[in-house]
Amino acid sequence: MIHRIFKQLILATLLFAFSNASFANNNASQSIAFSASSSESELTISCKPLNDAVAKDASWVEKCNQAALEFLIAQQEQGVQLEKQVPEKPFGMAAEFMANTLKSNPSNFEAVSINRAFALISNKT
Repeated sequence: MIHRIFKQLILATLLFAFSNASFANNNASQSIAFSASSSESELTISCKPLNDAVAKDASWVEKCNQAALEFLIAQQEQGVQLEKQVPEKPFGMAAEFMANTLKSNPSNFEAVSINRAFALISNKT
């Protein structure tokens, strides 16, 4: 019982700390801006190319997926529990569709953001 309460206190502390400070990582060498924020019930990730020139190259979607995967795995290692398993491509099929469309016609793309929310497991007793 004490172990369970201790575990819940640690998780609550992590969630409180994470919800009060959103994560942001601008990696100039990759030319993407990745960010994350959290509430009591979900973890939201976002990513976008830093400019329109980068947006015309489909590799920014792959870089966003890689940054998101690394971030989500690190969060799980710190005790954040997601309702579903972290997929290899966290931004999902919509981002893949965007990348494939971009490869066939890059001239019309602008720097837009891709987003996804992950539900958190609540440890209410």
